[in-house]
Amino acid sequence: MRAIRILRGIVRTAVAFAIPWAVFGGVLSAVIELVWNGPVGTHPLSYYFSAALSQVAPFAVIGFAVGAVFAGFLAVAGRKLAFEQLTAPRVLGLGVTGALAAGGSFLVLMASRSGGWHTGYSVALGVAAVLGGASAL
Repeated sequence: MRAIRILRGIVRTAVAFAIPWAVFGGVLSAVIELVWNGPVGTHPLSYYFSAALSQVAPFAVIGFAVGAVFAGFLAVAGRKLAFEQLTAPRVLGLGVTGALAAGGSFLVLMASRSGGWHTGYSVALGVAAVLGGASAL
């Protein structure tokens, strides 16, 4: 029964991470389209909406993975502490570590398929670390 309770907690935490990551990905995609392709009058509003929707699922998947890794780290690191005893810096550190571990794994796979690491991957890893820490807090 304890294993089921832990697994349920990991899934709940992962879903709690996936939702803000999906929203962030959609908004970020729409903003990037606005900046690179001109103002709203240049394209119909549905163009920006479809651009935002195209990034919701990938960001949700990565957010889910980061949340699951964070929950696993939290289960291991905080098993001797009560929830009330966990400090904000420790939770923040675990969130950043989970984002770097899960997000870094995705980016290494992407780099191996695209021919190498480039600056955009480093920026994405930094954004993932910030978003992972914020989600954890």
